[in-house]
Amino acid sequence: AGEDSVVLEWREDASGLPAKPIEASKEFYGIGLTRSQNLTVIHSDGSCTHFVEFELPAFQQEEFRMRLPADSRLISASVDGTEIPLPNLENQLCRIRLPERGPQQTARSLSFRLSYPRVNLGFIGSMELPLPELFQTTGTLEWIVALPNGFDTQVLSSGLDLQKTAPDLARFGEYGRVLKSHPQTYLAKTLAPPGASALNLKYRQ
Repeated sequence: AGEDSVVLEWREDASGLPAKPIEASKEFYGIGLTRSQNLTVIHSDGSCTHFVEFELPAFQQEEFRMRLPADSRLISASVDGTEIPLPNLENQLCRIRLPERGPQQTARSLSFRLSYPRVNLGFIGSMELPLPELFQTTGTLEWIVALPNGFDTQVLSSGLDLQKTAPDLARFGEYGRVLKSHPQTYLAKTLAPPGASALNLKYRQ
């Protein structure tokens, strides 16, 4: 009817009594995030940095939520290209209050940089890497994992599809340019449902 979104609410349960509010019911149905681009960089000393870029419709709800993986730490966050103070986390849950959209704004962008737990690299081994947990369906989810030079990788399991083409690293700035020569694992999924995702990876030098 010419509106940006439609929200349906059930006011009563089967007994005719008012239903208790459920947190999940506050989310939008359909595609809440247009795109999620993730880059996990594993350095030669085993330190691990994760970058994520979100694109979402400008009419999206006023608050964005994601849950950070266990033992990870939020380093920086920005909304529409402007860095914001780091929010307080409760049980690794990150809540970002979105500013009002501009009159001609059709999309929003959110950027985060996280520090992941250190990885113990050897000549041969395996690792499990998580993604931040999202609470909305994502139209396109992409994940690039970059290891130091000299490593070969094999995907053991993931909820995403292994891609044969080279990923676009331009969005990650200087990191993306440097990592073009590093071995990469490129995964993607269309219409990724809400929830947590993880990658089990085998490697060798």
